[in-house]
Amino acid sequence: MATRLEIELARLGVSTTHSRPEGISVYADPDLPRGWVRVSDGTGEVFGVVDALAKSLAKISEVDEDWQEVWDALGEVGENHAPHSSQGWPEDLIRFEQLEEGTCNDQPNTLVIVETNGGTRYAAGPHGAFSCALSDWFDNLGSLAETREAAIAIGCEVESTEEN
Repeated sequence: MATRLEIELARLGVSTTHSRPEGISVYADPDLPRGWVRVSDGTGEVFGVVDALAKSLAKISEVDEDWQEVWDALGEVGENHAPHSSQGWPEDLIRFEQLEEGTCNDQPNTLVIVETNGGTRYAAGPHGAFSCALSDWFDNLGSLAETREAAIAIGCEVESTEEN
């Protein structure tokens, strides 16, 4: 997936190699949106759609020692952090399934279904005007669930109707 971007980094002489371990590398992290990568040299990173990042580098003919041109070009089309909220996730790669009655002000338990580099993944929990099930999941639990059932079991608060 990242081949075109890796070719551009190599052409510019900034990619990580055995003789240049401090170079820039490309990672298709499994919890990133499908088609997104993380570009990093160990001190800084940019996230974005692999084709857009590669096109931004294709405009550069040569770079200085500090590689600033590379980081400037990547920064023009990339993000300085991975999308970890329903508002930041690409629209075409996210769906919602409201699991209980209520409006957005009620914060109903909601299943969030996202397409990632690792396949279809899930997060669940209260979602609405004051919270986001996806960002809460990333903040508190880390990696997304691999099944719908696991996301619901982990992320949803089920109110008990039993009397004590």
